[in-house]
Amino acid sequence: DLCKEQIKEIDINILNNVNDLIKLYENLYSSTLNEEGYTDEKCTNLGECFDLYKTKVELCRADTNEIFCKELENFIIVYNKIRQNEHPCTNIPNRLPHIRGITAATNTLITFYVILVVPSVLFMTYKFTPFGTWIRRHILKKNKIKSDFNEKNKKIQHGSDDDQSKMICNKYNIQYQSTKS
Repeated sequence: DLCKEQIKEIDINILNNVNDLIKLYENLYSSTLNEEGYTDEKCTNLGECFDLYKTKVELCRADTNEIFCKELENFIIVYNKIRQNEHPCTNIPNRLPHIRGITAATNTLITFYVILVVPSVLFMTYKFTPFGTWIRRHILKKNKIKSDFNEKNKKIQHGSDDDQSKMICNKYNIQYQSTKS
């Protein structure tokens, strides 16, 4: 009664994906059930498993087949659990990377937290540690040097302004040598 109204034709892509998942699990389990140790047959089964995995991961990255990709993620978890303590085969990793990796949402969250955390940590170190008093002392010292420098520059400027105003008031203060012919 449960499936009475749900009987419909299975899409060929879904059927192919299910068959590929079955092949992945068969190859993985056939390589692990053989307890004789490191053999060429184990590595051959794992090689087929890994090659099929690579093609399906590319489909998941390009396509948005959510159900199949979730099942492929489940396979990755099982593979990583089983293969973590196994002897490595050449060109076949003991750990498979996850499909999604870092998404745009993850990048946004990381950026948001960094923007919040870094200023908060800097403020707390400035206010509540000896670093704050040390940096304050150096900032005040630099500000004092700047203000002393500005004072000296103003005095020099005012001195030269006075000389110029005296020169302007005294129009005939030009010395020249006359030549007699």
